[in-house]
Amino acid sequence: IMFPFYKSIGIVWHGGEPTFAGVGFYTRALQLEEAYAKKYGVKVLNSMQTNATLLSDEFISLIERYHISLGVSYDGPVNDITRNSTVAVLSSIKKLKAYNIRPGIITVVSKKNINRLIATYEHLKEIALGAQLNHYIEMDKDTPCLELSLDPDEYVTKMYDLFLFWFNDPLCNIDLNPFRGYIEQYLFGVSPVCIHASCMRSWMCMEHNGNLSACDKVFPKEYQYGNVNDYSDIREVYYSDGYRNLLALSVERRNKCIESCEYYKYCEGGCNHSAMVEGEVTNNGGFSCRTFKSLFGKIILYLKSIELTIETISDKVPNPYLRKTLLSCIKSSK
Repeated sequence: IMFPFYKSIGIVWHGGEPTFAGVGFYTRALQLEEAYAKKYGVKVLNSMQTNATLLSDEFISLIERYHISLGVSYDGPVNDITRNSTVAVLSSIKKLKAYNIRPGIITVVSKKNINRLIATYEHLKEIALGAQLNHYIEMDKDTPCLELSLDPDEYVTKMYDLFLFWFNDPLCNIDLNPFRGYIEQYLFGVSPVCIHASCMRSWMCMEHNGNLSACDKVFPKEYQYGNVNDYSDIREVYYSDGYRNLLALSVERRNKCIESCEYYKYCEGGCNHSAMVEGEVTNNGGFSCRTFKSLFGKIILYLKSIELTIETISDKVPNPYLRKTLLSCIKSSK
C-alpha cells in the first residue's frame, strides 16, 4: 500500500528496542523490501536506532549487507546510570567498526549529565563517533521526574558552553548536533531535523500492531491515523480524522508563531509532540520552544560577532571537522 506511490522510501526501525525482533525477522522483512522495490522501481533506505546490546556478528553482517544506517543510544560517561550495559554497547561499537560501520550516537541530555557535557564530548571524540544531543522531554508536567528534568536556564547555559568549546576545538574529529544543524540553518537556510520543519507529510509511524500515527512519539487516540489494515493506499491516511485533527491544531500553533516569533523561519513552529506534552498542540512556549529560542539566539549572536558568513568559513571556523562539513555543503549546493 506504500511502494506503488513513491519513488523513494525511508524505513526507520525504532522501538523500544528493535533488535528484539531478531535476525530472522529482519532477513524476511528486507527480502520483502527488495522484492517490492524491484517491482515498483523504488529506492529504499533503511536505518535503525538501537541500544546496541544485542548486535551479534550475524546481525551486524545483515546490517552491512543491506547498508542499514545505524544510530546507537548511548549517554557516554553517565550511560551506566541512565541506560546500563555500557560494556556491551562499547563492545558492539568496536565490532561495528571492524565491519567498517560507523554509527551515529544519540545522547539524551538530562539532569544526570548536564554538568558533564564537555566530558561527554571528549569521550565521543575518543571513540570517534558524532552525536545528536536530544534534551530530556518531561512526559508528565504535573509529576515531573526530578532525577532527570532540566532547568531551562541551566540547560541553555551549559549547552552554549559546550557549543563554544566544540566550535573552537582545533582537534575536533566528530559531528555534534544540534549545533552543526543550527549553523547550517543560519548560513544556508536549511532545516536538518524534523522538529524544525513541517513533518506531517514526510513521516509516519506504524506500531507493532499496525496502528499508525505521526511519528515514533506517543500520541493519544484523537491524533492517531487508524490501522495499516484499514487502507489500500497509504495516502488515504491523510484523510483520516486523526491526521486532520493534528494538522488543524498544528496550523493554528504555527500561525501564532508566525505572528509573534522572530525565529519562526528557523523552527517553523517546532514539534507537534513537544508542544502537546509541554502544554497544548496549539501553543508553544514550553521547554523545547523556550530553550531553542534562547540557545539558537545566543549562537546566532556569536556567529555574527565573529563575522561568520558563507564566504568566511575557511577563516572563521577553528573546528576542522565542522569547517570541512560546511565547505562540503557549499560544493553540494552548486
